[in-house]
Amino acid sequence: MKQKKTDISLEEKARQANGLSRSCSKCNHFPCSEVFSRLCSEAFIEGFKKGYQKHRKELSK
Repeated sequence: MKQKKTDISLEEKARQANGLSRSCSKCNHFPCSEVFSRLCSEAFIEGFKKGYQKHRKELSK
């Protein structure tokens, strides 16, 4: 029997996408401190969530 692929939350999807991001190598602040890195990651995750929700609203029209 095949295992069902579990649904992952939007937060987990955003964190996975953040891990795949290649933008750090192009950043003006690279290499950055841990604090700045965390701040950048949180901003990416917030933006990902907003974009995802906006896209879902547009699809449901």
